[in-house]
Amino acid sequence: MNYMALIISIILISIILLVLVIMSIRMNSDICIAGNEASSIEFAGADI
Repeated sequence: MNYMALIISIILISIILLVLVIMSIRMNSDICIAGNEASSIEFAGADI
């Protein structure tokens, strides 16, 4: 029973996290992708 409870809780937490990630990607997909690419390029140039 303890193992089943752990497995069920892990599955529920993973599903909730996946839903949150999918919703955030749908809401800000273009802005997040553009911002991440620009920031990574800027940081790489500054480090060099």
